[in-house]
Amino acid sequence: MTESAVEGAGHTMILAANGEEGLKAYRTDPAEVLVTDLVMPGKEGIEMILELKREFPAARVIAISAGGRGAAASYLELAGKLGASQILAKPFTGQEILAAITQVLGS
Repeated sequence: MTESAVEGAGHTMILAANGEEGLKAYRTDPAEVLVTDLVMPGKEGIEMILELKREFPAARVIAISAGGRGAAASYLELAGKLGASQILAKPFTGQEILAAITQVLGS
């Protein structure tokens, strides 16, 4: 549902299985907004945000999470402190992610 809402609004999505793949894709073709889960196999979202912001300080990131070993709120709060432009707790609707993307693109 989220993918169809985002693509239906005219945005192109490039999916990556983990943070390493996401960074590789961003380095090849920087996106206007990068949406990352914080809990992933391999390089997690927090690690990816740190590395991305070191290389691309102006990168706009939306961090999403349902939790993991800790509460989602603590992961999302940390992502915000590390440079995520927006944070979104799962589950969220297609309209909520579109609103976050619109807000980030407008800033």
